[in-house]
Amino acid sequence: MIKNLFEVPYYEAELAIDCMQIYDWVNEYTDANPSVNLSNRGGYHSPNLEGEFPKLGVLLGEFERHANKFANSLQAKPLVLGNVWFNTNGYMNYNDYHTHANCVFSGVWYLATPENCGNLVFYHPRRELLSYDWNHTSMNSYNPMNSYSFSFKPAVNRLVLFPSWLEHSVEPNLNPDKKRISFSFNFITAQGN
Repeated sequence: MIKNLFEVPYYEAELAIDCMQIYDWVNEYTDANPSVNLSNRGGYHSPNLEGEFPKLGVLLGEFERHANKFANSLQAKPLVLGNVWFNTNGYMNYNDYHTHANCVFSGVWYLATPENCGNLVFYHPRRELLSYDWNHTSMNSYNPMNSYSFSFKPAVNRLVLFPSWLEHSVEPNLNPDKKRISFSFNFITAQGN
């Protein structure tokens, strides 16, 4: 009988957000604020969005609602939004593999996802061993129990939440004409919990 010792949960939801209003806001913000350089290789990475952004109110509320639904299902304490930012990746722009420190869950929501804009890739916490010992010479095919990575194709209005310690990256945008735009965020335990 096969059983799992450790599992890595993730959460997906399709939101019903008015993307055009947020798309216009992203363009205005990008024109007025310089990019920061973190995991991004090319493209635009906004600074953390701090203060009041009325056009983002419904979206941020949906992030919090779904994050707490995910947390509740895992018996985690209530969460609050720690920080949020957005990425705009043009042709050949990508994000190196990384984790998000000092938070419980992280997530991404997709605003613009043209064809071939690059997948979100998650890596097994021991991928260096799996990729060496459980490679194509020892496995017929890959599944959630023997794979060292999994890719997820982005889609407009899709929300994905995952443990902040889970290593991930974003593949290069191979669309020469259109940009991928996504919002990323981190949730922390609410004060007093």
